Amino acid sequence: MTHQEGIPSLRHVARRAAWVMLLAVGVWAMAWPALSQPQACSTPLPSDAVIPPPAKADGTDTFLGLWGNGKWQGVLCHTLLVESLAADGTASVVYSHGVHQPWNIRAPGFVRVTGMVKDGTLALTLPNGRNGAEYRLVDGALQGTYLTQGRPVAYVKLTRH
Repeated sequence: MTHQEGIPSLRHVARRAAWVMLLAVGVWAMAWPALSQPQACSTPLPSDAVIPPPAKADGTDTFLGLWGNGKWQGVLCHTLLVESLAADGTASVVYSHGVHQPWNIRAPGFVRVTGMVKDGTLALTLPNGRNGAEYRLVDGALQGTYLTQGRPVAYVKLTRH
């Protein structure tokens, strides 16, 4: 088959596609460290919030306290306050968020919910019943997964305040 004037050859198209793919991978690789690093931001907390002391030296109550400096997917500020943790794993939690117009979140807010710690995971369900979050302690930080109808849709890394 001969190459017609003005129509790129298959080799040219494949070469260009490879460059575009390399560029996309490079941009993603450069952006990923920024998404996984603590990101300063603030979200509201209730005026009667109870911020407990840091975790005990023996490792119990490790979820207790104020966690922040993170953004879901690098765009939505998030703070988690674990006010109390009972022996049975029940946790009193304040889930707080900032603003992100593209996700239709137009005002910062917070909600108090009851969470449950089981097998090293703090799980909570948000008031609408369809959304929730799960948090695990990894190297001194909280790694969060936001769930919609049980499916992971966003991730965050929070540090202790």
